[in-house]
Amino acid sequence: YLDMHDDDEYMKKVIENGDDLKIVGVVRPKVNSTTTQKGGYIGYLPELMERQVTAVNDSEIVKAQKKDEKTDVFTGIAAASPSVWIDGWQTFASSHPTLSKVAYLSIGRKEEHVRNLSMARVGANIRFEQQLLEQQLGPNNTTLQWNEGGHFDHMDARTAQAYAWTLNRLQEQA
Repeated sequence: YLDMHDDDEYMKKVIENGDDLKIVGVVRPKVNSTTTQKGGYIGYLPELMERQVTAVNDSEIVKAQKKDEKTDVFTGIAAASPSVWIDGWQTFASSHPTLSKVAYLSIGRKEEHVRNLSMARVGANIRFEQQLLEQQLGPNNTTLQWNEGGHFDHMDARTAQAYAWTLNRLQEQA
């Protein structure tokens, strides 16, 4: 990882080569609504998502990963509220060991206490994932942070904390 945000020339090129997007509306919950989402919602047309997926699949890092399944181009996992609720997650995770060196997991305390049974399995699955990663990477290279609130609470701070922990742990190992 190389932080380039202070490189004005690099950032200028990134912006020049970026896509122009037209915002056509903003969806926000009504005042006093019962939704758990705190902010607005951003939606995209399927064509944009398809174009992004194609661009990612054509990238050098994805090509390198596909070329050698024994290599993980991602040396660290920084997962804030990961999608471990997916049916069959534990079976999938057990049969696909990580090749990463460190793993940071975080989840909101309220996430497993929801009415939706699919989403409610997140607590059991995140605990399982932590134990699995500890077995694979060791307890010093894996952490699980329980945060106040639900899935959408403090996502920016939680994600930043995940990246910081992961990068710091990788630097310590270098």
